[in-house]
Amino acid sequence: MGKMKFDKFLLVAIIYFFFNSLLLPMGLMYTVLLTPLFYYWLLKNNRKNILGYFIAAWAPWAIVHFFVGGDVFFYIKSSLLYFTVYIFCYAFYIFLKRGQRLKNIFGYLLVFNFIGVLIAFLILFTPINKLLWTFAALTVNMTDFPRIRLLTYEPSYYATLMVPFVVYYTLGILLKPYSLKTIIGLLVMITLPLAFSFSLGVLACLFISFVLILLLKFRLLINKRRVFYSLTALIITSILGLIAVAIFLPDNPLFERINDLYSGKDTSAQGRTTQAFVLANQIAEISSYWFGAGIGQIKIMGNDIIREFYDLDYVEASTIRIPNTIGETIATFGYVGLSIRIGLEIYLFYKTKVWTNLYRLTLFIYIFVYQFTGSFLTNIAEYVIWILAFTPYFSFFDIKNFKASKILINQKTLKPEAL
Repeated sequence: MGKMKFDKFLLVAIIYFFFNSLLLPMGLMYTVLLTPLFYYWLLKNNRKNILGYFIAAWAPWAIVHFFVGGDVFFYIKSSLLYFTVYIFCYAFYIFLKRGQRLKNIFGYLLVFNFIGVLIAFLILFTPINKLLWTFAALTVNMTDFPRIRLLTYEPSYYATLMVPFVVYYTLGILLKPYSLKTIIGLLVMITLPLAFSFSLGVLACLFISFVLILLLKFRLLINKRRVFYSLTALIITSILGLIAVAIFLPDNPLFERINDLYSGKDTSAQGRTTQAFVLANQIAEISSYWFGAGIGQIKIMGNDIIREFYDLDYVEASTIRIPNTIGETIATFGYVGLSIRIGLEIYLFYKTKVWTNLYRLTLFIYIFVYQFTGSFLTNIAEYVIWILAFTPYFSFFDIKNFKASKILINQKTLKPEAL
């Protein structure tokens, strides 16, 4: 990681990853409070029309939603939140464009995160365990299961925060000349937190993205000795591990969760997928299928719909939301908004040539799939992944480098040239 330099960018990264919602009311984050600082930094970097870009995107929707109807106060309040997300994302994009050493920040976050995980394990069986853990129903039979979240507000959000450097180091293990000791250390530091967050949505999307990368770039990757050996070891270890778990621990949380999913008893997965789309369509139906209910209107127009659907008590106001980005897009901006969203993702995929870089392509596949399974429209962790996918960065993972390197496995000797 090199010599540690505690600069302002690392400080912001630490706040973003570890402390963003600490001691703040639900929905408020320090990245929101730091919006004036980000705005000032953009001005110092000669960014023009910062407000103009936002207004150009926001104003047409505001005009349309004025005729759709809704609560003006909530519309303005939520629009301000969207503005803070826009400023943060704009600042992060310029940070990348300036060529800052993001991999160094990844290294520090990885180490600090693992230290936090070790601390979490130390307090797991103490009275203060809820400081870093969430205890909730995981399956029908496991009603008080611990899931690590550190100082974030939920395990799935914590796992999403980890995705950029998990993908970076996973690809690095396959393609970079790390020593065996480093590989083992990295595997422990990225798999242990993910495993104990038990965010099956994040884990499933990561699995899908890596499998698709392997299938799409099979000829390119399989010719590399490290990839060949790593995949072989992974497959053998996974098979043996599953067999051992099935024999000695058949009632483990993973198998129980899969069984609940298969039998239709997993309400969490249903709530983030199929039920989210049902609710989104019901809200769009009473407002506008084309343009949705409007910014911040889900809790207003969807209040009775969501409460009746889940049979919620009126004291559970925090639960009034659609826990799915695509579903929330439909409810808020209608099918016109959904078409613009998907169209923009496809356009930027081709515009920025995402397929030319393994890191960016992996992130794109991950976040494209993940938006159908969870998250929410103002989730900055999701936008960070989108920005990384669409911004040329980490040139080491450019596919042209591997094509030009001529790293081929000799089928007889299995001795490739050095990476």
